[in-house]
Formats: sequence, structure tokens, C-alpha cells
Amino acid sequence: MIPIENYNLQFYQGGKILSLERNDYENRGEGVLRTLEPDGAIRMYNIKICMPHGSDTFEIIRK
Repeated sequence: MIPIENYNLQFYQGGKILSLERNDYENRGEGVLRTLEPDGAIRMYNIKICMPHGSDTFEIIRK
């Protein structure tokens, strides 16, 4: 994993959906979870999570 830095916690749908997104100029809005592949490529994961009504745990709704 590449270190998580320069990010904002974004809320969508009135706070029902959350995402960690980069806030540096070049990568604004991209997901903060990234891996460096053996061939040197960077893979990004734009994950959104939510807590369904009546639940006490988060679920991934988009990868």
C-alpha cells in the first residue's frame, strides 16, 4: 500500500455514503487507497461505504 496522505473525508447523500478522496491538485477526487504493482503501475481503489438503515456496520457499496 502507498501511504494515505492529502485526503478529505467526503460525504454523499446527506452523510449516508462516505469516501476518502485525494485533495492534491493532480489527483483531486481519486480514491486514497492505492497499491504499487510489481511492474511499477499504481492501482487505485475508489471505495464508497455506507451504513444501511438499522445496521451498526459499514458496507462497501462501490469499488
